[in-house]
Amino acid sequence: MAPEQRARLITAAALGTVSAFCALAPPVIVYFIALNVLEPGAQGLLVRPYVLWAVVAVEIRFALLFASRILARVAAVSVSYSLRVRLAR
Repeated sequence: MAPEQRARLITAAALGTVSAFCALAPPVIVYFIALNVLEPGAQGLLVRPYVLWAVVAVEIRFALLFASRILARVAAVSVSYSLRVRLAR
């Protein structure tokens, strides 16, 4: 692996990992909503903040996934180009 692309690949892996953790947020939030709805004297207004957090988590997840894929693609193309240049010499 090209050492100059190592930082991009590590960053891409880290962003992908954080994106995967953000994917776990909506099921956890649905669990908290279920707890809130099923408790005695539940109010529907208390569910709105949980839904907002779920939507934000999904948006952050896809933004991080997009950034991770772009960084990985840029690093892969750069490594491929440098290999072509080395083979041409």
